[in-house]
Amino acid sequence: MLNILTPLTKVHRATRRIDADNFVAAPGLWAYINSSGVLTNIARTSTSQAQPAVLKIVLGNASTNQYESNDVEVGSISTVESIFRAAVDTNGYAKFASDGTSTMAYAQGADLSVGYRIHTDATGTSAVGFVLAADIGKLRPALTGEVVVGRVENLDSTNNVLTFETVSPRVK
Repeated sequence: MLNILTPLTKVHRATRRIDADNFVAAPGLWAYINSSGVLTNIARTSTSQAQPAVLKIVLGNASTNQYESNDVEVGSISTVESIFRAAVDTNGYAKFASDGTSTMAYAQGADLSVGYRIHTDATGTSAVGFVLAADIGKLRPALTGEVVVGRVENLDSTNNVLTFETVSPRVK
């Protein structure tokens, strides 16, 4: 679930080209713009890849519904290109750290980044810099040296809804 709380016009929504055969689209996920200018999913298998610098939130959806998936089928997807407030459920933020059991802390006002590396430690060590493979492309607490894309407004831990506002991207 992605709920954009800021009123937007068509000027704020952009359509980006994608690789239609390989793009996973769900509202609230983040993708990056590659060197060819195409919006691309973050790799779900890397333990050491560098964080992509230009990150965009995905508005569109790829599902079995013909209407919802039409943009993806023709090689494009909608993103938001401005500062906005939004709320996401666990489809848009990482609830658990890399061990799959430790809950991540989302303090009010904390910087948010996008998960881009998985942790393969066999002991199940929890590390906030890593996420579960299912959480690649979702918001998580930002660490020093990472691209900050948002700020926590509120976390409703009962309903698992993270309310945030995007910021001009910067390195923490």
